[in-house]
Amino acid sequence: MKLREISWSRAIQLASGLALISTAVMSLAFCANLLLIDDPSKLFTNNALATAERNWFTVSMLASFIVPWLVAGAWSIKRPFVEVSASVWRWGHRVAPLIIFGAAAPMLDRAAYSNDPITTLLWTLIVGLLAALLFQRAFDEGRLKVELSSPLQGSRAWHWLPPTLVTVACVLLFAHFAVYSVMRHYQMESRSYDLAIFDNMMWNLVHGEGFRSSPAFGPEGNHLARHATFGALLLAPFYALRQQADTLLIVQALMVASTPIPVYLMVKRMVRNAWIGCVMGICYAIYAPIHGAIFYDFHFLTTAQPLIAWVFYLMLTDKTRVLALVTAIALAWREDIGAVLAAGGAIIFLRGVHRTRTFVFMVVCSVYFLAMKFAVMPLFGEPSSFAWVYKDLWPEEQRNFGGVLQTLLTNPTYAFETLLDKQKLVFVLQLFVPLLFLPVRHRFAWVALTPAALFTLLATKYPPVYQTSFQYTAYWGPSMFLATALVLQERFIDQGRRSALHANVIAILLAGAIASFHFGSVFESKSFRGGFGRVRFDWTKQDADELAAFRRLASMVPRDASIVATETETPHLSNRRECFTMRIGYFDADYMLVKTSEIRADRRGRQHFIDALETGEYGLLEVDAPFSLWKRGHPADRNEEGRRLLRLPRPRPHEPAKK
Repeated sequence: MKLREISWSRAIQLASGLALISTAVMSLAFCANLLLIDDPSKLFTNNALATAERNWFTVSMLASFIVPWLVAGAWSIKRPFVEVSASVWRWGHRVAPLIIFGAAAPMLDRAAYSNDPITTLLWTLIVGLLAALLFQRAFDEGRLKVELSSPLQGSRAWHWLPPTLVTVACVLLFAHFAVYSVMRHYQMESRSYDLAIFDNMMWNLVHGEGFRSSPAFGPEGNHLARHATFGALLLAPFYALRQQADTLLIVQALMVASTPIPVYLMVKRMVRNAWIGCVMGICYAIYAPIHGAIFYDFHFLTTAQPLIAWVFYLMLTDKTRVLALVTAIALAWREDIGAVLAAGGAIIFLRGVHRTRTFVFMVVCSVYFLAMKFAVMPLFGEPSSFAWVYKDLWPEEQRNFGGVLQTLLTNPTYAFETLLDKQKLVFVLQLFVPLLFLPVRHRFAWVALTPAALFTLLATKYPPVYQTSFQYTAYWGPSMFLATALVLQERFIDQGRRSALHANVIAILLAGAIASFHFGSVFESKSFRGGFGRVRFDWTKQDADELAAFRRLASMVPRDASIVATETETPHLSNRRECFTMRIGYFDADYMLVKTSEIRADRRGRQHFIDALETGEYGLLEVDAPFSLWKRGHPADRNEEGRRLLRLPRPRPHEPAKK
């Protein structure tokens, strides 16, 4: 090397390449040191590490950074400086993606970070954005030809592989969802709200009783007062084959697990690349926000995801008749699906795809939603059902959705203040971090998310609406991936930035996998939540004994008898004409089946049970801990035993009627 060969530009090029190489080596050294530590969780949570270990950690990290500079210096003595700097620059960018290993390594420790969602999600976002940057630079500056399309993309012999991989992912996801959601049901973790409601509605529908549902509404209640779930008519033939609540759980698992297929087709059509469609389909399968709803009973909103995704895909095609049919089914599935579909149609309209047809589609979906919500459903019950979810946005004397809209228009700063909630921040991060916030990094892709934001983020003091363990994330799922696909198409495909496209898709897969590892179900995290509690992925002897005890008592109840039960027992008894929930009322049911712990913990259910006993019309029939069965008209000779078991107060003496 001669000094006159050195220029500032070449020196900066060499230093930049060496910095990347040294950082990559240091990243690998960081990972190796973590493997040598007995308990990395203490390091991450409390910065606890023995002095000797910390000193070795520090020295090894510094040494790993310095060594590449020494090697490059020795090499540059014998080689031309221009050649050395160019080669180091190129290889620095090629190995730069190794930096991600060190950045992502702490996220593999669930014990340290799963209970700290904000730190976990923000760091995952940093890792994802860093991965997108480093992979893009590796493709461009490092001249790497290993793109996401892979050499198989140009071979017609392998065209079957992407759809096959997506199908395999769907099958595995279905098996996972079906097994564990049904197991959770038989662990007595499902609830009257909402599995018993839908199971009872489906049973009545199959037996010609219409949409009546007694667990929530009593003997004369009609579910159409709350949701227009006319899609239940399509599920009725399948439910008729096995008239039990677990049938609905299996149907739900099958429908949600099939959603990656239309997502794959949608992305493939928009970016014109089957492999990217395949990766995005798999990303939907591991998308953590959709997992919690699977383990919170059954909901038509949860099962609407594949229908929404199919409608979005068909809107991009020329299959107008098929689109009309699937849209009709999706609208009938639940009334608010119309708003989600209309918003999805809006961004396709803005993109310029079949504008006349798309405009008609938007109008039809919007009119259906408004007509059902504000005209048809009030005919079956109390108008503006669930408006109480937004009660802090109500003006005085206008406690309905119209009042909420007026608050948004007349007092936007007050409405904005209600958004400043830590739980809502976590919810938004869980939704957007796996997709690197791409849906809102575009001029109009965010339009597809407007109904989901209005339905969830505006809720006040009702956390389930903005928690990923409940069904409301279904508003977001397909719309998020439609918006992401639009961003990939317009920002990368249309501008010819294929390396940036591949880099961002790889980064989305990485960020989605990390987020799913902490907050999803497919990696079976112990901190994963479904509904109101954590999900257990094991079956114990206690589970088996408790289920057997419950079944022994349930078998004593005739099929045509009415029954009232505590919250988690009702879904196992709701496949009959009349089944009530104890916390709602006992409704003079023929039988009462209660669980000791729930009667003790549920204040309203406890009071209703006491009221039933004080009528003097119920007697203890049988006990099989922790359950007890009471029968109307049965002798009361064992009632004192039942009262002691449930820790109930002694009955009040009957006083003579006052004149």
